[in-house]
Amino acid sequence: MIDLRWSILYSYPSQAIHPDAQWESRYNGFAMNHTDVSLDVKTPHHHLTALLFALIALEGILPLLTIFDERSMARNALLWGYSAPRLAVGTALLLAMLGFTALALLMLAKPSLRARLHRWVDAHIVQRDRLTAFSLLLLFIPACLLLFAAFTITPLGTDLGMLLVVFRRMQFAWLWLGLICLQTLGWLWWNFRPHFARGQFWSQPAARNATRALLGATLLAALLLLALVLVFELEHLLFLPVMMLLAALIGFARAELGWRKPDPEGQSFLLVLLNAALVFCFVFIAYRFSSLVVSQPNTPAKSYFDALADAWLHGKLYLVNPPQTHDLTLYRGEWYVANPPLAAVLMLPWIALFGLEAMNTVVFSILFGAANAALVYLLLARLAARRWISLDTGGALWLTALFAFGTAQWYIGIGGVMWFISQTITITCLALAALLALEDRRPIWSGAVLALAMLARPHILVAFPLLLGLHIQHRRERGERFDLRAFIKWGMAMAIPVALAGGTMLFYNWLRFDNPLDYGYLTENVADFMAGDLKQYGTFHPVFIERNLRLMLLGLPKWSEYCQSYLPSVQGLSIFLVTPALVWLVGSFRRTPWVVGCWAGVFSTLVPLMLYYNTGAWQFGYKYLLDFIIPVIMLLAVATGKRVRVPLALLILASIVINGYGVLWWAGLVCRG
Repeated sequence: MIDLRWSILYSYPSQAIHPDAQWESRYNGFAMNHTDVSLDVKTPHHHLTALLFALIALEGILPLLTIFDERSMARNALLWGYSAPRLAVGTALLLAMLGFTALALLMLAKPSLRARLHRWVDAHIVQRDRLTAFSLLLLFIPACLLLFAAFTITPLGTDLGMLLVVFRRMQFAWLWLGLICLQTLGWLWWNFRPHFARGQFWSQPAARNATRALLGATLLAALLLLALVLVFELEHLLFLPVMMLLAALIGFARAELGWRKPDPEGQSFLLVLLNAALVFCFVFIAYRFSSLVVSQPNTPAKSYFDALADAWLHGKLYLVNPPQTHDLTLYRGEWYVANPPLAAVLMLPWIALFGLEAMNTVVFSILFGAANAALVYLLLARLAARRWISLDTGGALWLTALFAFGTAQWYIGIGGVMWFISQTITITCLALAALLALEDRRPIWSGAVLALAMLARPHILVAFPLLLGLHIQHRRERGERFDLRAFIKWGMAMAIPVALAGGTMLFYNWLRFDNPLDYGYLTENVADFMAGDLKQYGTFHPVFIERNLRLMLLGLPKWSEYCQSYLPSVQGLSIFLVTPALVWLVGSFRRTPWVVGCWAGVFSTLVPLMLYYNTGAWQFGYKYLLDFIIPVIMLLAVATGKRVRVPLALLILASIVINGYGVLWWAGLVCRG
């Protein structure tokens, strides 16, 4: 016996069950004072629920058998030759099987249970806008299991130790869990498919619940992963749960703030900062995984800056018995690091506190590489907020991905060697200087950051037209006319920290080589194929212009007899071949001051690069592109317009694939010839 309203409801499954008061308002055409009538409660395909539980129970047989297919080691055996963890897992699987079997039998024996289950799902999931969240969670679990399974077959899988053994022992149990989720999702779709088709599936309340559910699931997954890392002593993977936790917490803050203060264009400064923080977390995880995949997780032999910082702590300016002397400078019987010392200065506090052995220059480099991606996103978002470009949030993320994974920044950011660290930190400083100028901060701050960049790569000073263009754009927007005194004042404010940095570098040279003008480059222990040019022409000379231009613009792969294929030349490749998305720059020409400043910054930076004796040899692509990549990305934002169209998206994806290959090629995981 059942009330007539339940029969009416399940005759129209697209209608939703509500409490009695809401029921009367929605179905006031029916007399609600009818007495109970005898009706057989049958939903469409009413045996489907019982069949689902029965199928799940049958599928559990295989994982149960595989858990007990062989005995545990004698020293771990507790009962019947099995260890306590094995018995606990087996018991849980058995109870789950029995539970699903009992549910299947009850569903067949009592049709009212099926109706009650449907009503409960409808009332607590569908009608409360939780269907989207529940569906995505049912996909989230098997997706995580699939990702972990894929991870175990990579070269990194061998580093999992006992965790890999446990995972393989329980592989059919994980498969069963994934099947349960997918089959439950199928059951939901079959019984409530009208709701999947309706707009309410992606309504704002549903999206809000789904976001909270997925972020909560990510948080729980990160905590579980953290526990596994600690229990199985997988310290090299500690970054993953830590960054996942950080990303989940930032995601919660970002979502809640976005709902409370809607910003359709996503240009609220706090929202932009949170987005940039998420970019940092994602790029850090991707870079660190890349370093593990190519088996370069720790400090390489030619890091030098960490050893230099340690030498300073012991009162020396030179390296004591360095394991490598390539690109070091020999002076009075001691080996010196010729490169400017900013990276060593930044490493100094960590080494002072925890010792040289605790410094991992690969992780140090990845931190700055991820920060660079976040700064690029911030630059693009703030340009859009000022209406200097029309790029939306999605477009900014596309161009950020191009920078992080579609240029040499990817393999350089995970390298950890001296030259790569200097270049990565230089990008950080230049991006920060551009951001300060974009926010119209006092010029002394932009000058100070540019001065810091000079302590990593001195020639980056010539990129100042970028900052000048941003300053002129601000003056024009304020309606200010040309004022020579104002420009001289701006230039002086920029010049003060630059002069201090230059003086510091000259003093450092005098301490090292007894000559403030001697950087140690002319006597550097460079590769044999470069030594002749260095000795004959010096560090900079017009004779190198043709060679540098040809390689940067027209460099092509070379045929390798050993690999029987065309391979990248270690001398370098064309920037348009390695990052084809750069061809989009043709649409970036504008007469606005800041765009002119970007182009001027590009060409002024090219001047010392074209005069330099070294093309960037032993590289994939043309790594010196990174010296002017900040204005290039800003110009690409101009050319892109409001959103990334399909042709540009394909070029960005091609750039990412090519540079992904470059990471493998650089690490020697593909044939190098």
